[in-house]
Amino acid sequence: MLLSTGCPSNKSAASGSSELGDVAGFRAEPIERGEGYVRRIYTRGPAKLSVTLAGMPMTDDGWRSWVQNGASYPRVDVGLPESQASGFYACSGTGDAERCDLHLQFRAGWHLEIFGNGTARRADLDALVAGLPLARWATLKRE
Repeated sequence: MLLSTGCPSNKSAASGSSELGDVAGFRAEPIERGEGYVRRIYTRGPAKLSVTLAGMPMTDDGWRSWVQNGASYPRVDVGLPESQASGFYACSGTGDAERCDLHLQFRAGWHLEIFGNGTARRADLDALVAGLPLARWATLKRE
């Protein structure tokens, strides 16, 4: 689910996401820009991943709520401190049939969603996330 950001222009989201660029091992489709978000489709083998980055500023209470609500899901380790980024996998199926999506919130005010629509394994998501500029988004303040 992409949350409404209330951004006044596309420039707001684009400033933090201009590097939604190529990722090694994936084929990237053209970037789609909308009101307050950017989106790009990446494919690798059978996995077709829709990546959306949107501004989603959070208060301290909102951040605590995000972390608490995500605690019941399998955690995503993106190599950043939990004080900067908190995320989880939303999966269905088990074993070889498990397919997942990924949700990641940055304390700096950015929200990243990767939807595979039943095509992505955790390994696909992890490989894609490893090629995105997460450390930059974690420190690029979105107000």
